[in-house]
Amino acid sequence: MIVELFILYQIIGIGFFIAAYFVKQEVFWAISVVLAGFNMVSAYNISEVSYPQLMGVNLIFFLLAIVYGFYDIFDKYGWKFIPFIDKLNLKRMKRGN
Repeated sequence: MIVELFILYQIIGIGFFIAAYFVKQEVFWAISVVLAGFNMVSAYNISEVSYPQLMGVNLIFFLLAIVYGFYDIFDKYGWKFIPFIDKLNLKRMKRGN
């Protein structure tokens, strides 16, 4: 991969990460995860040179995007997003616990 294309994807990925943090949309988190993962893998070979520190930076963005994305999903939909856990909570509430 050429350096200019990597820098462009890096800027777009960080832009989607920042936008998703303020907009709270799951689609932006998904795009941020995909771009961070792509940049993490492609940092291994940028113009015949490997940059492990860029892999680490993109790994951090990748993991944060997953965590914040799930936080926004559960904040928006609650436990009803996962039907199995929602049924367990309803059984627990019926028992009085």
